[in-house]
Amino acid sequence: MEKGVTKHWTPKQEELWGRFLAGCHTFAQRALVMTFRDLIKYDGRTREGKRAWDKARLRLAVATDEDIAEMVALESRLGGNYDDETAMERIKELQELRAKVLQQGIPKEKLGCQ
Repeated sequence: MEKGVTKHWTPKQEELWGRFLAGCHTFAQRALVMTFRDLIKYDGRTREGKRAWDKARLRLAVATDEDIAEMVALESRLGGNYDDETAMERIKELQELRAKVLQQGIPKEKLGCQ
């Protein structure tokens, strides 16, 4: 098994999540599916797990306001059950997080770049 991957991750799961990713039609759908997959796939205490979270933050950093609004709508459909006020708070929260990531940046070493 790959370094940093949880012992519960199987080739069957890799195939399943690959199909989920192939079915994504928008940036927001793809970003959420990749984040969920990485949460399940990687041990967050490992270098690979931390790299996956840094990549998730990078996806958020390049997201537009429309992408963020779509992410919140998808989160709501997946069980978030946001009313309009809660959804607006979540959008604002993600926009603030995006601004923080853009301000601080993500070192390319953390992303596995050379």
